[in-house]
Amino acid sequence: MRIVRALLLFLALLPLVAAVNYHVYSTGVGFAGPAVIKPSGSDGISYLAFHSPTESLAELTCNGGSGLVQVVDVFKGAVVFNGTFAGSLSREFIVPREGTYWVIYRGNGATTCFVRFKRNDPTRAVQNAFYSIGIAGTVLYILYSWRGRR
Repeated sequence: MRIVRALLLFLALLPLVAAVNYHVYSTGVGFAGPAVIKPSGSDGISYLAFHSPTESLAELTCNGGSGLVQVVDVFKGAVVFNGTFAGSLSREFIVPREGTYWVIYRGNGATTCFVRFKRNDPTRAVQNAFYSIGIAGTVLYILYSWRGRR
């Protein structure tokens, strides 16, 4: 019976453990690049690829060249960020979910780009899963404890 009580207590405290874990994880700064990206056109595509394990606040910095830079979700085909620049670009954007992304450049001259991840947060689905487990674990722990006192 102690095992059941310990398991239910763990489930009740799981959202707190997850919140501490994500707080520690979100303070770490990650990078992708720098990479020289040639203008994409009819003869091919040149890109900087990166993977994000969570929803993230990122900063894209490009130097050299001029034109349009896009960040594209590889699996969904959705454009996450569009930016035009001449010479240099430094802008923040949101990486909406876990996945692989490409930085694609269409313009004149080569550019050097890198992505810096400023803050990583769990997606809404992950947060909802942890909160649901915590609520269910708390309710079951209370019911189990109340039943044991009768």
